[in-house]
Amino acid sequence: MSDGVGSGQIGLCPHQGCGFACCSFQQGNYIVTYPGELAAARAAGQGLGHLEVVDAGYHGGERVVCHAADCSNCDGGYKPLDCASYPFFPTLQDGRVTTLIKGRKCPLPEHRLGGHRAWVLDNWNALLAGRRDVADWMAQVELVGYAPSRSDDAPPAADMAGTVNPRLVAVCGIDGAGKTTLIRTLGEDPLLGDWHRLQKRDRSNVRTVEAQKNGLASADIAASPFGALHRLSHGFDFLTFYEEEYLPAKTTGGWIISDRWSLCTVAYGNAGFALADDLRFLTGTLDEPGLTLFLDIEPQAAVDRVQRRGAPQADERLDILEQFAAGYRSCPPPAGKMVRLSAGSPEGVFAEAKAAILEHVRSVEGSLHERRARRQQS
Repeated sequence: MSDGVGSGQIGLCPHQGCGFACCSFQQGNYIVTYPGELAAARAAGQGLGHLEVVDAGYHGGERVVCHAADCSNCDGGYKPLDCASYPFFPTLQDGRVTTLIKGRKCPLPEHRLGGHRAWVLDNWNALLAGRRDVADWMAQVELVGYAPSRSDDAPPAADMAGTVNPRLVAVCGIDGAGKTTLIRTLGEDPLLGDWHRLQKRDRSNVRTVEAQKNGLASADIAASPFGALHRLSHGFDFLTFYEEEYLPAKTTGGWIISDRWSLCTVAYGNAGFALADDLRFLTGTLDEPGLTLFLDIEPQAAVDRVQRRGAPQADERLDILEQFAAGYRSCPPPAGKMVRLSAGSPEGVFAEAKAAILEHVRSVEGSLHERRARRQQS
């Protein structure tokens, strides 16, 4: 188990009662280190005393076993990327990692590991950039106790799907991405003159959780049981939002734009915790937007925006927003159309958003007109 999302954290590990089975080396298994990994860690002054090299010439890297007394943090020493990636290990296809294998000792089902899977893919692909020696090494590595990653390991929610509402447009992105600004600017445009505009507001069912959140350190929100509670509270808050604000607007038959949707809730649930599928189960039968506008912004840029705005919340910090961004990357694409908006100037983002909305409206209204014409002819 790693000690932060930046190093492969799996928030469920301490609660599984498996005794950190991944750190047991009684069955002939081992950790593999890629070419130059241990040398780089040593040069950076990181502790390697817990690692015993059992094969110093393993295809250019090494095979090691770990003797740490505290398996959760490697006695404060260096954690190899193979270990941080567990229960997954990458497989190479056309020079990139697109598929994984999974260690049999880990009791966690794969559908609970979406955020970790995204982290593993990102980090191994970043390492492979310009490293032919690592690609050659990876192609020759042999591991004990692994099986192909199962794409069918999914909860019942995977078979649940809501109806796509073509007249619903949702704006999603991490905190500080500019969702509120975009909704406000669009609302001032004649294009959305008669649209229903739905925006986040405080509700009694989450005020207590939010108040307590702002008294905690960022680390508590990132990894403590309260962090899981905070994410789940957002899921139930979305259900309230859906029933109290979305459904009445839907009954009018008009167009709707919202600064949040279930994608935001699911992504936040996977921000440091493996709660995405629980939240997907909670929201899986609700309507999906016909168009999702995703504000694609780097976490540091979002933090800068939040600081300029003033009065940042306890969870509007770089480490949390990095987790949130990773949570979005781990989510499957929405059922409707999604358009990624660049992190440019507010004017540029507005222009991109307006163009995407206009195209979507034309497509929807054109389809409706064609269906009406066909009915009249029949």
